[in-house]
Amino acid sequence: MARANDIADALIAEGNKAENSGKLREACEQYRKAVVAAPDYAKAHLNLGIGLEACGDIDAAIRSYEAALAIDPRDPYANYDLGKLLCGRGDLERAEPLIRAALDCKPEFPEAQVVLSNLYESRGDLAAAVIALESALRQRPDWGGVLFNYAVMLWKLRRISEAETALRRAIAIDPGLVPAYGLLGNILRGQARIPEALEVLGVARKLDPGRLDIESTELFVLTCWDEISSEALFARHKDFGERLERAIARRFEPFGNSADPERRLRVGYVSGNFNFHPVAFFAIPLFERHDRSACEIFCY
Repeated sequence: MARANDIADALIAEGNKAENSGKLREACEQYRKAVVAAPDYAKAHLNLGIGLEACGDIDAAIRSYEAALAIDPRDPYANYDLGKLLCGRGDLERAEPLIRAALDCKPEFPEAQVVLSNLYESRGDLAAAVIALESALRQRPDWGGVLFNYAVMLWKLRRISEAETALRRAIAIDPGLVPAYGLLGNILRGQARIPEALEVLGVARKLDPGRLDIESTELFVLTCWDEISSEALFARHKDFGERLERAIARRFEPFGNSADPERRLRVGYVSGNFNFHPVAFFAIPLFERHDRSACEIFCY
């Protein structure tokens, strides 16, 4: 057994070198050889799972992690890796005990706390998600991406001041974290801090000019700014619309509907704000004034 494990360790080391060089298929071949050399060695199955996951073969990775756990049920990394994949697939019932097992075996495991927070968020328990992220950040306080996730949870819980603080910390740690600028811009806009919001969003656009979502947010904020003329605002929106049409291929062919001018029109309105939102309130008079004998109205 020891001799077989030694052979597997050598093969795993070769696989790790290949994986670190970006040669994922070569790495997986070494890991497969390690499994053949030591089929009862959990480490070999674990490394094969990690390699397969990196290659995008998630089903095979899950099987490898399950094989590792069949040999060593208390391996924190196998529990974590399998739980993470199952959580990503929405299989929360199977994922949760695996992540908790990983944390039982390795309490200082911030990555597992992040997966646990994702699991809580998927269930709608944002308060528990925040607690899990706080635990991760106590262990890795300079983790910019997790600070951003933490800020998102705080924002959803309407803990706005704390969310802003977390976002500014995330940006200080990782100045290239563009999504953090986007959310911070939205938070500042919601507090009518329009010049600050535009400054933050302007930095984000310079960092990644191709982020159309950031520019869309900036354009929305500009509608709240008194210092821009209607003509300049229209020009910015028109330019954005033209670039958006060029950037995104047409997804639908022209609608082959009847051209009879006397037909009853079927009019559809699409909005994510058809709820307790000003857009919905403003739209109600429009819907009420449609001639129902001439139009059939649908809202999505």
